[in-house]
Amino acid sequence: MNFLKRLRYEFFPKPDAFDREHGTSTSGHFARIRMRGVVGDRKHAVAYEPSDPEWFRATVASLGINPREYTFVDLGCGKGRVLILAAELGFTAVVGVEFAASLAKIGRRNVGSLAKIVCQDAGEYRFPDGPLVVYMYNPFDASVLSRVAKSLRDLMPRDIFVCYVNSRHAHVLDCEPWLSRVVEKELATCYRSSWHDRQIMNPIDGTGRKGQFCKEFG
Repeated sequence: MNFLKRLRYEFFPKPDAFDREHGTSTSGHFARIRMRGVVGDRKHAVAYEPSDPEWFRATVASLGINPREYTFVDLGCGKGRVLILAAELGFTAVVGVEFAASLAKIGRRNVGSLAKIVCQDAGEYRFPDGPLVVYMYNPFDASVLSRVAKSLRDLMPRDIFVCYVNSRHAHVLDCEPWLSRVVEKELATCYRSSWHDRQIMNPIDGTGRKGQFCKEFG
């Protein structure tokens, strides 16, 4: 992508099929440097990119769940596209967490009454009660992800799915003894809490290798 195309994609994104259908403005790139009213440290954040609708629907379908039995939480929800998609799938409640007030404002305008958006540091967010599907499109670095993992760990025992897209820091979640990989796609890794069926499963290979893995990466 040349400079002019990158500039248009950043500041004047052309509405894609999703935005044309929904009358929203969720397309385009939103650089970290443009984010205003941030809660927390900007250096831990990653630029906003919208999720592909068909890919998102396929990922949720691969979990094999009834969305009406789960609350959906998007950490780093940006302009709110995924929140709209989750609401359309019928999740019992849909919540977005966004640390930049400038993005949260756009997101609220896009989602309307379909979802709630909280402007907060994801590492400080208190998750709602009940079964959860937590979605992340590589919104922050390993330090914030580690705090998110601890917050979720403190909720155990609970049925929780974590869908991590563009999973650059997957080792953080791989080192959580309560999480097991259940879906692995080209761009995403999905985990489920090991207590959902009252079984403690080794999320690596059942040989105890996880302990060595986490020692190496921790």
